[in-house]
Amino acid sequence: MKRVICIISIIGVVFMVGMKKPPKPALTEEQTAAIQKAVLKNHKEMIKAIEKLDVDKFFESIIDSGMGTIIQDGRIMSYKESLDSTKKRFEGITKLKYEFSQENTKVLSPEIAIFTGQGKSTTTIDTGETFTTNFAVTSVFVLKDDQWKIFHGHNSIPNPQQN
Repeated sequence: MKRVICIISIIGVVFMVGMKKPPKPALTEEQTAAIQKAVLKNHKEMIKAIEKLDVDKFFESIIDSGMGTIIQDGRIMSYKESLDSTKKRFEGITKLKYEFSQENTKVLSPEIAIFTGQGKSTTTIDTGETFTTNFAVTSVFVLKDDQWKIFHGHNSIPNPQQN
């Protein structure tokens, strides 16, 4: 009897595993476009905040998801490490300007989108010196409390030989 119950249980588990959930309906073009627009709007607001040198405002749009929230120049950081590192790097900066040559938003679901971009940033420091650097960024946005926020971000600059 135990053997029969075991076999029936196994068959039931195999049957349940084999059953596929019905696929979620695909997003319409209008829904996809609305999500892309909302993510891009949030991204532009973040860039405005950082250009105003307001690191705290910039980080309001990043979710503290633990280690790996941000990857910056080859280093995996937590939210706090990234916030502290950014504040330290901003000491002595008097002006910052970002120019994007490419921006793309790929919608994965109604709650997840990926932003990729590249361009140049121009930084002026308190001595008056100005530096221009190429950069690339990838940000995974998630919809949380009706706002698009970064769950994971990756920022990098190319090797000097590739500039």
